[in-house]
Amino acid sequence: MFIVLSCSSNLTKMSNSTLEAEGYKVYKIKSVENYYLIYAKKNDSLYKIISKKESIANCNEIKKNGIYDFKLQAILKNRFKNTKFPKPMNDLDITCFTFEGGIKICREEGMDELYYADNIKGSCFLKK
Repeated sequence: MFIVLSCSSNLTKMSNSTLEAEGYKVYKIKSVENYYLIYAKKNDSLYKIISKKESIANCNEIKKNGIYDFKLQAILKNRFKNTKFPKPMNDLDITCFTFEGGIKICREEGMDELYYADNIKGSCFLKK
């Protein structure tokens, strides 16, 4: 009986760590004016994901400690795509962005980028 319980416990631990390796684990969610800031971790990297507040019917709401397969897009990296302006020499010089409504959102220590996700709308995870 002990062997069965021990193996079952180890399988649960392995499946949880496998899920975390495959997805992003949300560790904090904040609301700032018209935006949600979703803080997630994958492996040893930290991510700050920005989502404009929107109402969605049949919402699969993002929860703290949930693990999600976010489709992230880097805001700074993609900011200069398809524009006539060259990308700055040093991306690390840009620490904050001003969003609609004059909302200023900054990178934080340990995070080299701000992100949005193609499969997040408001505080909802869109299964695609």
